[in-house]
Order: sequence, then C-alpha cells, then structure tokens
Amino acid sequence: MIIQRIMLGCDPEFFFKNSKGIVGAESVLPEDGMEAGQYHSKFIIDGVQAELNPAPNRCREILANEIGRCFLSLKEHMDSVGVSIDMSQTVEVKKDVFDTLSDKSKRFGCSGSKNAYKSEAESKITINPMVYRKRSAGGHLHLGKIGFTNIDKALSSPERLIPILDILLGNTCVLIDRDEGNIERRKSYGRAGEYRTPPHGIEYRTLSNFWLQNYQLMSFVFGMARFAVNVVANDKDKEFTDAINMKEIEKAINKNDFKLAYKNFLKIEPIIGELTREIGGVSVPLDGQKLPLFRHFVNKGMKHWFKDTDTMESWIHRGTGKNPLGWERFLETAVYNDLNNSIK
Repeated sequence: MIIQRIMLGCDPEFFFKNSKGIVGAESVLPEDGMEAGQYHSKFIIDGVQAELNPAPNRCREILANEIGRCFLSLKEHMDSVGVSIDMSQTVEVKKDVFDTLSDKSKRFGCSGSKNAYKSEAESKITINPMVYRKRSAGGHLHLGKIGFTNIDKALSSPERLIPILDILLGNTCVLIDRDEGNIERRKSYGRAGEYRTPPHGIEYRTLSNFWLQNYQLMSFVFGMARFAVNVVANDKDKEFTDAINMKEIEKAINKNDFKLAYKNFLKIEPIIGELTREIGGVSVPLDGQKLPLFRHFVNKGMKHWFKDTDTMESWIHRGTGKNPLGWERFLETAVYNDLNNSIK
C-alpha cells in the first residue's frame, strides 16, 4: 500500500473568556477578522466562537508551525484587550452576556451539513440559536485534492470516504476525546457522517476541537485522515466496511460511547496491521508496531499524557521554532517508556 500526501487544512473553533466568563468573539476580533501567521492565515468571528483558518499544507508539521505563528499573533492581541483563550468543547454563555450579543453572533456560525447516513432533512439543525445559550467548538478537517488521479477520485467519493473517516478517525477519536460535551455538541453539529464538499475536496465535520490542545493530537488526527483517504484511493475501504457494523460506528460517535468505540476499534486493528505491514510513502500514525502503544495511550487517558500542557504556550513555542515531537515519535518515546516502566 502506497501512502500519498494530500492537502491538509482546518477551521477549528475556540472561545474567548475574561474574568467573568465566556465572551463573544465579536468583542475581541475585528468584524472582518484578523490576519495572522506567515501565509495569510486568519482568525474570524464564527458566532460566539472564534475560528482559525490556517493556510493549508501537505505537511502536518508545516501546518502546525503556521498554527503556532497564528496563536503567537493572537496572544499579543488578547493581552491588549484583556481576554484569554478557552479551549472547552462546550460552554454555556451567561444570560447577561448572551443578551448583549448581536443577533449575528447569536446565530449559529454556519449552516447544516450533509450526512452520509441521513437525508438532507434529517441532518438540518433544529435548535433555535437565538434562545439556546450553549455553544460548542468543532475541529473540522479540510482534505484537499492535489492532482493525483486516485487521491482526487477518493476525495470526490464521499459515499465511500466518509464511512472510512468515521471508522478510522471518528470512532478512534472517541477513545481519546472522552469529554461528555460531545454528546451535547452532536445535538446540533458533529454527528457521525457529517461532511461538506467544497471545491478543494472534503470537509469532515465530526470531530470536536480536542486536537487543538497540542501538536501531538493534531498530528494524530491529520495523519489518520490522510491514511483514510489513501485507504479509499488504494481500494481497500471494503476491507473495513465488511468487518464493521456502521450502525455501531454511528452510535459510538453520536453517544461518545467509549466501550462501544473500543469494541469497534478491536475489529479494525488487524486490518490496520495488515495494510501497513509493507507501506511506502509517508508515515502513518498507527501500524502493527504502534497499535500496542496506542492501546496503552488510550488506557491511561488523555489527561495522563497532557495534564501539564498549556495549550496556548504549546502552540506559541511552535511559532517561535521550538518543535515538540509529532505523534509517531511521541508514541515511540513517551508512550513506549511509560509502558515499559509500568511492566517493570
């Protein structure tokens, strides 16, 4: 199996807060957004939330460096207006703050998604944003065409690609991202099978912003997304869809059901191991050797690995040239050493 690069982009959301709680992004960012980074990236207002639109790249590390430079620019601006960043997945805006928001900010920042498993009517948002004070932060991925026939064909086939993204990425991220806010978020956004088809390829809309906490998680998510595209490009998707019940994948994602997601994952482990036995091209986040390390990572839980991580500082350090380990090296060092120490 050959793994080819694809164009990687994203539009993750997050919140601003002051000493009294969450504030609307409209009180922090200019109406037409704020340019940041090195490659004309931008922060924009997206309802209550702020949204980062970093310049896309084929390389996870280069994309991460740009995100770091963006947050470095944002930190200076936040300090000047007296706010800080809040990476919560779901928040409830206080009524007195909500009442001061403009109607534009009260509205949900974007329209509904297409859904691989439901009709258009079923996937529409039914919550009234003008009175509903809870808001959630998505971590949408943009996967772009690059001119290679098989890759571009995969990205033009959502009926095949979205289920594989749900199997390999959406379900697997339930094992990592156990925040119960996901259940609330998926009442309006981010259900299994949600996507859009922009001109550049596919926007996968199921994940929360959890991966924006640090580079290791971002590296994992984009690496698995790229692997999923290549599974379809290499016509290996049927091996996964034949081995799994897609209803169980949907349920695990929509209910953020860890036990069911783990059960699903165990069914696809041998397929991942076999497909990655002899692999060419770029590296992948999981293969036969990394799977035991990943199970150890999951069993310990995300807070064990990143309990002392300051999200803003983590990204700012990337923006100033300090590059922490990517996902693969993180597994091979930190997780490997922790596993060995636990065996002794």
